[in-house]
Amino acid sequence: MEVSTMEEALPEPRKKGGLRTIPFIISNEIFEKVASFGLQPNMILYLTKRYYMTAADGAMVIYLWSAMTNFLPISGAVLADVYLGRFRVIALGTIVSLSGMCMLLLTAILPVYKKTSECAADPRDCTRLPSQLPLLFTSLMLMSVGAGGIRPCTLAFGADQLDKRDNSVKNVRTLQTFFNWYYTVLGLSVVFAALVIVYIQDNKGWVIGYSVPVVLMLVALTLFLLGSPFYLKAKADRSVLVSIVQVLVASYNNRGETLPPETTDASCFHNKAGSRPRVPTSKLRSMNRACVLRNPSKELKADGSACDPWRLCTVQQVEDAKAVIRVLPIWSTGIIPGVIVGQQMFPCCRPARWSGGWAA
Repeated sequence: MEVSTMEEALPEPRKKGGLRTIPFIISNEIFEKVASFGLQPNMILYLTKRYYMTAADGAMVIYLWSAMTNFLPISGAVLADVYLGRFRVIALGTIVSLSGMCMLLLTAILPVYKKTSECAADPRDCTRLPSQLPLLFTSLMLMSVGAGGIRPCTLAFGADQLDKRDNSVKNVRTLQTFFNWYYTVLGLSVVFAALVIVYIQDNKGWVIGYSVPVVLMLVALTLFLLGSPFYLKAKADRSVLVSIVQVLVASYNNRGETLPPETTDASCFHNKAGSRPRVPTSKLRSMNRACVLRNPSKELKADGSACDPWRLCTVQQVEDAKAVIRVLPIWSTGIIPGVIVGQQMFPCCRPARWSGGWAA
């Protein structure tokens, strides 16, 4: 997530962004998801049949790959927040993912084992080429790094193109429609990947099966870059993660202070210079202590920013922190389903064992 000056500033007419950018972003998302999710279902079979790994070793590799893919978006979000901005992180992530898929394709093209007399009797006795495993692991790592740049930024980048920050009913409905279509496209892309890409891998071989995701990712990158002149690119400003920690620390440091009455106007609270004055909501009211102004002459600098951001935060920061806290119970409900979905490679292992294809 990225919080920029655009989120708090008063709305101004914009020449970039809008609905014309959404086809580029959605198209990029479709091809990227089909390419990346199309590699996962059959990966356990690729490791066991081509590299002769045991089911346990193959599952360990996939779990580590999945763990990196799911945790690196945190780093990608911070990178977008503080340093590069969403557009650059998405573009770099797509390029890195494309590089990883190209390297994975190479593992399917290049031979894995040296051709010796032992190989003719039993392929498991072959000597593996020393470059194959490093090439395989590097490809998986690059795809994880690329996903870490794409996944935390794409949805928010699309919302940036549509959100006018005026809290109007039309603006809210536009964002809701975009979110609905985004997740619809995401679901359809995953289903298509699980059916079509997996079918190609099973029936046309690994080389063709891994060539298709490379082509799709190249198309995704091309479409995303074609829309570059039209995008509204918010500059990186501050990290939401750091901002949330600052709010929590400021609320704790000011725990002994008395909260002003709920009827108090916006002048009693710290709002960023140039933004529309607002008061914090009454929900999770104890956190409002982080944005209460008590002595503006001592607490604020000449430019209107806080002298100590660990004791005084803006109303926007407090509301962002509240929003994250409210989402945590909903987010936590996905932990157990995520663990269940993570076992998806084992249904592939069991039929292969029963058919005598390989031994775990």
